[in-house]
Amino acid sequence: MLRDLGLEGSGSDDAVYRFLIAHAAATESDLARALAIPATVVTRAVSQLRDLGLIVVEPAVPASTSSPTEHRWRAVAPELAIGPMVARSRDRLRRAEDAFLELVDAYRREHTASAASDLVEFVEGRAAQAAWISRLESGARRSIDVFQTGRNLVVPVAESIYEDPPEPEPEPEGARGASAGFDPLAEPATAHHDGVRYRVVVDTDFLTEPAAIRALDERLALGHEVRIVDDPLAKLVIVDGELGMIQVSGSASVVLRAPLVVLGTQLFETTWRHARPYFSDGTQISTEDRRVLQLMLAGLTDAAAASQLGTSPRTIQRRLRALMNRAQVTSRVQLGWHAMRNNWI
Repeated sequence: MLRDLGLEGSGSDDAVYRFLIAHAAATESDLARALAIPATVVTRAVSQLRDLGLIVVEPAVPASTSSPTEHRWRAVAPELAIGPMVARSRDRLRRAEDAFLELVDAYRREHTASAASDLVEFVEGRAAQAAWISRLESGARRSIDVFQTGRNLVVPVAESIYEDPPEPEPEPEGARGASAGFDPLAEPATAHHDGVRYRVVVDTDFLTEPAAIRALDERLALGHEVRIVDDPLAKLVIVDGELGMIQVSGSASVVLRAPLVVLGTQLFETTWRHARPYFSDGTQISTEDRRVLQLMLAGLTDAAAASQLGTSPRTIQRRLRALMNRAQVTSRVQLGWHAMRNNWI
């Protein structure tokens, strides 16, 4: 959890922090007993969490009439301790994406075509972009990293990453720019490269697309890792950290080669670290309730969430009310905080 937030931390640090989140306060001895981990490990975790500003000490109380006093530690509210860090990370991410696209544009304008072709290649038209993405996917040896959005449909990542490249088709006069209607959510085939790690980040706009949940569930079934961000993404594919493709306009994309592909890789890694998992093991609620929470946190209306899950807005409202009662909160904002604190999402 702490590493996902961009902080240094171990599994023991996570366990101690989660325990203190769920309890009013505890001593190091309490923590060692409750978590069944050595006292020395607890001491290191407490020191790390204290330095990060995630926990604070309460006044010392005697452990017994004859033993030395022990500090009792309590967690700082996540919205106070972590909220500002998340906000700063989002700002850095926006600036990184703006700088990345600015560099790509500057290179295109300032270099000759022959020199630019060594680093970047402009790809225009629906069929050409789909063919390039399929070529990238088929050549992957280690990893495929993807940004997927429903905001701009020119680069059909979710479809073409599985399918053979389509035969090039001549585009009618004036067709470029109209290719945004190309459906990126076509049913994926079962093709999958053994040994290749797939990581996919989707944004809120993607979750509003028809069949988005089905598409993500199919990715999970294939062993892909999926995370969600609230801010809009540009479509991006990076293969093996060596070759990539990013959408730069409504009708064109850029193929990135070294060294420019490093910028795309850094952008993806930063986004991945700060995105929230779409699905994780160990959750305490049902799969259906977790999907409802994911869509609520992504900002979808009850009607939009119901459409994604094939149910009614009233059912969505009933599930959320039941979760609020379970969490003993009175608003959806409070429910969201409770869900994040208690590993419901």
